[in-house]
Amino acid sequence: MAKKIKFLEPHIIKEEVNKLLTKAHKLGFYDYNSPTPLDLIAEKICNLHINYENLDQKLEGVIGLIDPKNNMIWLDSSLDYFESKYLSDEGRHNFTLAHELGHFYLGHLNYAKNSDMIAFYNETDPEIKKAETQANMFAAMLNMPEELVIRKWKSGFNYIANTNEKISAMTEFFRVSKEAMQHRLKTLSLL
Repeated sequence: MAKKIKFLEPHIIKEEVNKLLTKAHKLGFYDYNSPTPLDLIAEKICNLHINYENLDQKLEGVIGLIDPKNNMIWLDSSLDYFESKYLSDEGRHNFTLAHELGHFYLGHLNYAKNSDMIAFYNETDPEIKKAETQANMFAAMLNMPEELVIRKWKSGFNYIANTNEKISAMTEFFRVSKEAMQHRLKTLSLL
């Protein structure tokens, strides 16, 4: 990292997510009642194309990175759920894509040493930890917008009495992992 990452309070990250969702709504591809159209946000708002490649071969443990020179988000081929059709893969895919959008949208790329492919993967660097924490918050908020999660939890799936089944229904609706949904529900004090 060349510079320090600006500290962003969670409410600031939420404001940035809401601005992005408002843009998507104004462009006509988000209605505040459906899962977040991450691919359209990447392409139509951020002007980023999504590609898949075996990233782990090049950078061990890396499953997503940004290539600002070529306006690309690279995701590891293991996340290409279109090939496997497993919901758990779709959840990992969506969280990773939203996480990379977080790095892009929150301006983390301005802090990198150069403009080649950027992967935030040095877990011991405090600036990278800060960037990763912010991108994770952004991803959770973008994939599971607060107002929609609350609405779905309180009335959209109120016909389901069993909490685990309700969490599963929420997981399927938002196209995220069960762990991500449980964490989001706890963060919003719904669990």
